[in-house]
Amino acid sequence: MRKPKLTPDQVEKLRSDYQPGGSFLMAAAKEYGVSDDTIRRAVTNPNYGQFAGVQAAVPGKKVSPFVELGTTGLNRWGGSIHEDYLTDWASLDRMVPVIRRMMDHPTVAAVTFAIEMILRNAKWTVQPASDDTADVEAQEFIESCIGDMSHTLDDHLAQALTMAWYGFAPFEIVYKRRLGPDKDLSSLYDDGMIGWRKFGFRSQDTLAPGNEWSFDENGGIQGMYQQPPTEKDTRFIPIDRMLLYRTTLHKNNPQGRSILRGAYNPWYFSKNLAEVEGIAAERMGTGLPIGYLGYDTSKEGPTSDFALLQKALRNVRADEQAALVLPYPKMGQGAPEGKGILVELLSPPSRGIIDFHQTIERYNTQIAQVMLAQFIFFGVSERGTQALAVRMTDIFQAAIHGWLEIMADTINRYAIPRLLDLNASSFAGITGLPTIEFAPASSMDVVAFTGALKQAVDANLLHPDDKIEASVREVLGLPERTEEEIEAQKQEDIAKEEAARQAREIALKTVGAQRPGQPPDQPDQPPDQKPILDEDKEKDASRGAMRAVRSVMGMFKRRAL
Repeated sequence: MRKPKLTPDQVEKLRSDYQPGGSFLMAAAKEYGVSDDTIRRAVTNPNYGQFAGVQAAVPGKKVSPFVELGTTGLNRWGGSIHEDYLTDWASLDRMVPVIRRMMDHPTVAAVTFAIEMILRNAKWTVQPASDDTADVEAQEFIESCIGDMSHTLDDHLAQALTMAWYGFAPFEIVYKRRLGPDKDLSSLYDDGMIGWRKFGFRSQDTLAPGNEWSFDENGGIQGMYQQPPTEKDTRFIPIDRMLLYRTTLHKNNPQGRSILRGAYNPWYFSKNLAEVEGIAAERMGTGLPIGYLGYDTSKEGPTSDFALLQKALRNVRADEQAALVLPYPKMGQGAPEGKGILVELLSPPSRGIIDFHQTIERYNTQIAQVMLAQFIFFGVSERGTQALAVRMTDIFQAAIHGWLEIMADTINRYAIPRLLDLNASSFAGITGLPTIEFAPASSMDVVAFTGALKQAVDANLLHPDDKIEASVREVLGLPERTEEEIEAQKQEDIAKEEAARQAREIALKTVGAQRPGQPPDQPDQPPDQKPILDEDKEKDASRGAMRAVRSVMGMFKRRAL
């Protein structure tokens, strides 16, 4: 039998005495001999202990289908997660400083900057569930709420991107009543509805060390504890007030997995070897200093000639103030035999045993490979072709698009439904929920794109019209045509068709008039006979055109988002 850690009477007393704040939880946990998390669940979860008397599943015995029997298997102690085998990544309070240092590495900084700029250029739209009036109104309401927040959606995406570096990015959904611009929580609208005030970023380094998360008995996430730097007590943010972006849902780990985890080893060696290379350049730039002391020098004690010379040689550096003054004659030149002091520089070999540049470059390339960004080295090194660079950038942009889909799915699954529930009376007639969609701004090969369009049109598989032209203009970044230009183009097309029709009629009349006098060696050709194309060539042209159309339609689909 699985029994609750607290009796019903204790739970009732805790709920009546409950006061928000970490001090109450800690005091109650100490009093009842349980964890802070158990106290929090008891006072906030109305179902606490509901299934505590249900016997665990055993072979041959039925258990209620509403009881969860297993657990996620996440390796955690209390509210702290310990999934990694390396000490630097074993807990969040150790991991965060490491990630901060890694993000200062030139290769990591270049990739993070590139990703953030691409995300900031991403286009977003809100799509209604259908064309019904109620669904369109819900879509327009979500768009108005996005534009009415205290930050832009681009700023939110830039902060949500930190899930890639830390593995997760927590936000608190903060609401407001839309009562116009003159209220404390100003709004562009005064319809009295509830909108989003902001998606408040809760930095990864502010989670309470050692007790970051709250879980239920089966590993479900209940919320997170935050420890503000300027406060003693912790703050609890329930999961239903959060947007939690994660790179992976493995074991339902709220911290996901950082993409920098795979780059840790090459980063570690690259950083250390760069330091060794700098030391070698500084110490070995002019040679290794060696000192010889004669019989007349002192060698014992901290102020002896030996100790002083040893300290001086250790501090020799290749800089603008490098100098060494010796209070003795130079041994072998001016000093009696075996007396004086001699300092020499042992010249290093022209090429050391280890090529620091090649080794560091290899580790830097591995860092970029982990983040699918090895193309940043094309042009710096002699490796790589134009075709390979295009392919690598396509894979990189596909990865960014995947992160955008994670962000969109999180907003669509948690933020939008909760907001519409708070305004349920205003959207009773909707057939579904509106959804937000993101599409990264990407470059394309204009020659290949237009060539594929031409093949599709020539094969009569794509018929140009106003919608297709508008889509092509959007893809190529061309301005939209005005209604006057569209109407003028239609009139011009009508005139061209009329001229072509008249020309065909004249040609037919001319051919009919010449037919009686046709030479006998040129037999009459039936008027309905048409030139016959080679079947194989026709099939090949159709196949190529179909491939071109699929490629173009794929481009349209991605850009239409």
